[in-house]
Amino acid sequence: MMSDRGVDAVVAVAPENTFYLAGVFIRTQVSIRDRIAGVIWPSGDAPTMLVCNIEESLARTESSIADIQTYVEFAQDPMEVLARVIRARGLERSVLGIESRYLSVEQMTILTRDLPDASLVSIDRHMDMVRASKTTGEIERIAAAYQLTEAAIATAWGLSSAGDTERVVANRMTQVMLELGADGIRHMTLTAGENTVHPHATPGDRSLRRGDTVLTDVGVYLNGFASDMARMGIVEGPDARQSREYAVYREAYLDLIQHIEPGMRALDAYARCGSRLRRSGYDLGLPHVGHGVSRRGGHEYPMLEPRNEATLEPGMLLAVEPGFRPRDDQRYHIEDLVLVTETGGEILTDVASTAEMITIRG
Repeated sequence: MMSDRGVDAVVAVAPENTFYLAGVFIRTQVSIRDRIAGVIWPSGDAPTMLVCNIEESLARTESSIADIQTYVEFAQDPMEVLARVIRARGLERSVLGIESRYLSVEQMTILTRDLPDASLVSIDRHMDMVRASKTTGEIERIAAAYQLTEAAIATAWGLSSAGDTERVVANRMTQVMLELGADGIRHMTLTAGENTVHPHATPGDRSLRRGDTVLTDVGVYLNGFASDMARMGIVEGPDARQSREYAVYREAYLDLIQHIEPGMRALDAYARCGSRLRRSGYDLGLPHVGHGVSRRGGHEYPMLEPRNEATLEPGMLLAVEPGFRPRDDQRYHIEDLVLVTETGGEILTDVASTAEMITIRG
């Protein structure tokens, strides 16, 4: 990547990239954005990692990088120290690959001021592409986070019933996830009935009622990695309309997964799912039908959206999640983890569990 981009050194400060390059997850890098951690990696040479001195012990214990430099929070500006480290590595007149999407205007101003002879070029998309194809270890750890999440949903919903509020069910899910070993909750959406139309609503005090569909979109952190998956439930049992709608949605969903293969363009995945739903008389309800999966969760390259000509490659992990809203008061959403292999798509979560919506006691 560095050769293709004409870069002499990568200067990475985004949490997903420093984790990828250094092998240590600095949690406060996410929760305290000003607590910069960075990796300076010259082409053909050993890297340097810069961390706040509060995080030095963790970096020295877990990072694969031997050269750890530090700064003192509040007493020193981390971007000024970063520039100083770059100069010490003899890179002050080099082409430096930076993350223009992540760095603030203030941070960029400091870098350009303190490195006036360096050429700063964006490598955001290139780093996305590098991280998109996962190592065996990444695949195993991300899959473990998803499988824990899936097991927790099934267990918590098996303990739930009509009369429980959205908040009660969500809290039950959280408790089970932590009991199964999750380090924390990345995000939690749990909605029932008419609230399912809100993609990211906070669980509230609405009680589950007989005949309600229940939707969760939830993720956990596990050993620095994360999940992002969705499941549908039904309180007591679906009526004829709900059964028909869900069947149409799941057929289009499975058709998309079954046709994922190396060389497929992201936009063609989107088009295929939309075409399948339109043949059943419905429109596709989201501007994308899936996304790449990062170490920290969230939407990453490649996005399966209608303008993206990127092709799928073996080793990519995808969270496949077409949305479906057949009427104003109802939305369906399921999401599974799919590995792109040499021969097609391999589902790493239990897609059989979506054959029907999960029954919650009435």
